[in-house]
Amino acid sequence: TTEIYTLSLHDALPISENITIQSASNSTDKAAKKALEIQEVELVSKMGTVSYKQKFNKGLTTVNISVNALPDDLYVLRIFDGKTWHSHKVLIQH
Repeated sequence: TTEIYTLSLHDALPISENITIQSASNSTDKAAKKALEIQEVELVSKMGTVSYKQKFNKGLTTVNISVNALPDDLYVLRIFDGKTWHSHKVLIQH
């Protein structure tokens, strides 16, 4: 499998404060290495409600998300790179 994004959790699991998303390159060829851009991020609850959504005018390669205000729940973190949505499960618990 190819790693597209790495998640850096500021706390031990479960998450209670912040999530840092950092994109990986989209190629193993050093000459073609380019980090994928983060154009939009969503956190979707297990009931399908979008609890957090942020779009970025210029694609970024690193994004920090504060989850302090979100209720405890299992969420799907969705990351859009301009072409594809990538999903990761995260547990938020304060």
